[in-house]
Amino acid sequence: MDETFMVPFVVFKEPVGKWYIASSPLLDVVTQGATPEEAVANIRDVIALYLEDPHTEKPSLHSLE
Repeated sequence: MDETFMVPFVVFKEPVGKWYIASSPLLDVVTQGATPEEAVANIRDVIALYLEDPHTEKPSLHSLE
């Protein structure tokens, strides 16, 4: 049975530059986008790919709670 859980992430604008950075410190993944919406879409994709990859060591659900 698949479990659903929320993975927190933050989006912020580079202090110097034009990119919006999206980061999930809990999973140690990061991406960027030209707009906040693009950064959010990208981090959702990155999180999904991270969780699907069988070769990437992942934290336990217990440690994420």
